[in-house]
Amino acid sequence: MNLSENSFRGKLPVASLAKLRKLQSFRATGNFLAGALPPNLFQHWKGLKVLVLNDNLLTGPLPVEALVCLPKLERLEVARNIGLRGELPLLFVQGVLARLR
Repeated sequence: MNLSENSFRGKLPVASLAKLRKLQSFRATGNFLAGALPPNLFQHWKGLKVLVLNDNLLTGPLPVEALVCLPKLERLEVARNIGLRGELPLLFVQGVLARLR
């Protein structure tokens, strides 16, 4: 699903997005998405391979514990968000790096 460059504003609509259980790719670059990344969203996307949320207004900690629940994740992009912070633990990075193309 590509929702990039649509001028969407506000928080990610968790209730609606959680219904997309077979989602493999979610891109929402270049919008005005704000607030923290909701950790409970990722538990519904077990098959997600691509998560791209660059150039938004996301803030708060990167939900590493939730991202670990994405066993098929190959691509993660969250650059240029206003206040997104945190570090990726080495074990997470090693696991993801093993799957990256």
